[in-house]
Amino acid sequence: MGKRRTVFIIVGLLLCMIINPLTVFGKTNAEEIQQTPTVKTFKESDKIGQEILASYRKKPIKIMASGTPFNIKNRKIMVKLKDGKSFDGESLGIKKTTVPKSLQKRNIIVVKVPSDKDFSEILAKLQKDPNVLDAEPDYTKKLKELPQDPYMREQWYLNKIHMPEAWALGFGQSSVVVAVLDSGVNPNIPDLQGRILKGYDFVNNDNDPNDDNGHGTMVASIIAANANNIGGVGLNWKVQILPVKVADQNGMVDEEDLINGIYYAIDHGADIINMSLGGPEASSLEEDALWEAYNKGLVSVASAGNDSSSTPNYPASYDTVMSVSALDQNDRLASFSNYGNWIDLAAPGVNILAVDKDDHYVLDDGTSFSAPMVTGIAAMIKSHHPDWLPNQIEWAIEKGTDKLGTIEWNDKNGYGRLNAYKAVLNSKPDMTSDVPDDPSHAVELENGVPLSQKVNAPLDMDFYTFHVTASAKITIDLQNVSSTLDLVGYILKDDGGNLTEVGVMDNGARGVNESFTFNADAGTYYVGVFDDYSHWSAQFYQIKVLMQSVTPEINQNGFSDVTNHWAKDEIMYLGSTE
Repeated sequence: MGKRRTVFIIVGLLLCMIINPLTVFGKTNAEEIQQTPTVKTFKESDKIGQEILASYRKKPIKIMASGTPFNIKNRKIMVKLKDGKSFDGESLGIKKTTVPKSLQKRNIIVVKVPSDKDFSEILAKLQKDPNVLDAEPDYTKKLKELPQDPYMREQWYLNKIHMPEAWALGFGQSSVVVAVLDSGVNPNIPDLQGRILKGYDFVNNDNDPNDDNGHGTMVASIIAANANNIGGVGLNWKVQILPVKVADQNGMVDEEDLINGIYYAIDHGADIINMSLGGPEASSLEEDALWEAYNKGLVSVASAGNDSSSTPNYPASYDTVMSVSALDQNDRLASFSNYGNWIDLAAPGVNILAVDKDDHYVLDDGTSFSAPMVTGIAAMIKSHHPDWLPNQIEWAIEKGTDKLGTIEWNDKNGYGRLNAYKAVLNSKPDMTSDVPDDPSHAVELENGVPLSQKVNAPLDMDFYTFHVTASAKITIDLQNVSSTLDLVGYILKDDGGNLTEVGVMDNGARGVNESFTFNADAGTYYVGVFDDYSHWSAQFYQIKVLMQSVTPEINQNGFSDVTNHWAKDEIMYLGSTE
């Protein structure tokens, strides 16, 4: 999923920026007959839904003007090779740099462009190389600055999110590991004694992820500060914190280090990943790493960002990540908090007590401190239910929120404010009547007969199928769409065991019905229905397919099957000669 890359990832209070919104992919005029040649093919597998989401989200990376943008460190490019392919940079005059094993085993290399070469030209050539899956600049990001005046105050938010009631339910039977991808953690803080595992420092490439910035220690303390009669208390003081340092003492983060950090968390036993960081542009390689984390059972949580903006933020906006906005003491969206269709839920983010790297208790604001609250509760659920999948844990948290309005979901606080007690008490989503998530078990649609179904959980994709016996005009309708959802229909045709894209129905926004019409040859077709933002709803939607026969064109030579054939003119010519 080559996307444009983030210029800054800012942890905590993000710098305000004006960003153009990303172009929406796959919008189609519902009144037109779709006859665009098929361009995407998917091998049928148990991950076809993920492949569809990846294709649907994928946007071309913007090729830069000649030269090197200021925010690319050391003129480096990250390159992901196709399986079994190698890389020889001699013809381009570039060389590979040393990368950790976590990248090597995933076919990712990093190259450095010499100063006498045009960076953009090299990047463009790498992106067109048939051996390369992805090539992206190694951008540099930035953390926020920390407050200067440490002080203590009552942790008002613990009662607000019903932590005492959640603690009374216990902490489960297993030890859960939370990877904090940040500026490192000071393991010598009394409130964190016994909570910190050995991690890694990708900034200095050593085994000492100590915090020389301060932000990471604060995040870790919100999650896991001990109940030891010292200072404040974390939400879940039974978890283990895996510190993964991806930011230097000045708050700068290389994207290569962030991706390394995600893979490190996967490879070193993490159950949850907390990323109190974000930026307005996406990374294909970063998203790939988070999909791998999801498929291996890791829950990922990220802050929505502090730009007072609706511009999608990453990693929070990725399908596999819970996006958390910030609320004040009165349950109002914090003045700095981002918002938008991509928000999943909200948590307190104003006057949050934390411990800094110098063992000072301080109050701070930001979605950076909302996200670790959700992380702490995700870890608590994981400890009670170690076999639950990431989207089941996410659903339990979102289902258990306290609603702050009259509708199921809104773009400021998502499904509502975090309620730890209800989240831990929740069961898994009921999927017994759910339409299967893979085409091999798709539900059959009958001509003109509507079916009702729900998007039951985050990342739920419903597959339907219908069969066309002769050329026909096909109309697919999605009706009664919940105001919570922005439904998308991805239409595929079975092409000898592979599924080839026919079109995408995504004309409207949330709560808008969808329709798509196209001319179909005989064959088996599938429709994958999902929410554009991976949300779910308790409300039913309705799907219906209408098939209308198309009368073949009979020409003077008696041929009735060449109307739409690519060689129609040649066939007609040959048929007219003796």
